Amino acid sequence: MIKIASMPNRRALCLGLFAALLLLAVGIHAQQFEPRKPNLTIKPDFEVVDIEFSATHRIFAKIRNNSPSPFSGNVEMGLQIAGYGLVYRTRPFSLNLPGNGQVVTMEMPCDVPAERMRMEHANAIGIVVGMDQDNKIPELNENNNTKHIEVPYGITSITLTLLPAEYQGNCSAATQVKISARIAFRCNLKVTEMFKIVLEHPSAGYRKEYRNPDFVVTPNPGTLTITKEILLPAEVAAAIQHGTSTVTLRVELFEPLKKMASNTATFTYRCL
Repeated sequence: MIKIASMPNRRALCLGLFAALLLLAVGIHAQQFEPRKPNLTIKPDFEVVDIEFSATHRIFAKIRNNSPSPFSGNVEMGLQIAGYGLVYRTRPFSLNLPGNGQVVTMEMPCDVPAERMRMEHANAIGIVVGMDQDNKIPELNENNNTKHIEVPYGITSITLTLLPAEYQGNCSAATQVKISARIAFRCNLKVTEMFKIVLEHPSAGYRKEYRNPDFVVTPNPGTLTITKEILLPAEVAAAIQHGTSTVTLRVELFEPLKKMASNTATFTYRCL
């Protein structure tokens, strides 16, 4: 025999089922409208970690994505060289950056002519590379997108050696003494420079500059050594008659760069 539940029991069962369904619906509704926390790991994190300026005047920027999520797309890159402003301010570069801090090297064109940089910015230039500087792409960290370096440029040092460094013998206006100057130019970037040799006899207040179209060097990165001979001027020889005297020779780069690199050596005259 099948027993049929009484009316009060069926009513309670229905009410309980209805209440359960109502609670379930409220929970689903709440989940739909609850604000979701953003998943920050999907954002990239661009960082310029280093800049290299090659001997051929090309710029290489080393960048990485510190986010665990890789990035692929266009990123605006800014390039600033010395006082020339941003050469590329809004130029997009297509990048494929793996995640987890892997470094990628990219080449950036340099629009400023080498000679112009050299003449107007002495012996060093400043280079700034910036990524997404307008923050168009949301990142985990917006404060590490720029890198600045100072690059020594062209001839950075001159070494002057006199061979021999003294003369001993008769001293008169007719005496012809040649000074052999061995000049070593140290260069970190290939650049063409004109130089001059300055001879001074301090005790007589004498000064003479030797400028010659042949006084030009184009050293590759490294050291270039040349030899030049300077004949003692007759007026200096005439002033050196007895005892010991000295003259100085100095190698300088041409104006307006003479303060960039120079070197001085002393030549001694011992008159019999």
